[in-house]
Amino acid sequence: LGRPVLVSNIGGPREQVIDGFNGFYCECNDVISFAKKILELKNMSKDELYKMGLRAREHYLTKYDPYKIIDQLIQVFNEAILEFKT
Repeated sequence: LGRPVLVSNIGGPREQVIDGFNGFYCECNDVISFAKKILELKNMSKDELYKMGLRAREHYLTKYDPYKIIDQLIQVFNEAILEFKT
C-alpha cells in the first residue's frame, strides 16, 4: 500500500522491512517498544512518511511481486514434472 510499517523484530515480516528505510522494527512482546515506535512515526513529517512509504512499495515490488513469485513457482513445478518423467 506504500506505507511504512511497524513489525516485530522476529519472524517473516522482518525480512520484508529494512529498519528505518521502509518501516521500523519493535521488540517482540514489548508494548513499550511498540508505543515508542508509534510515537516516532507520529512525529515524522508527512513528507518523510510519504518517502518511506514509496520506498516500502518499491522494495515490495522488487522482491515480493506476486507475478514474479508465481512465475518462479511455475518454473519449479515444471522442473519437478520433468524430473519425475525421466
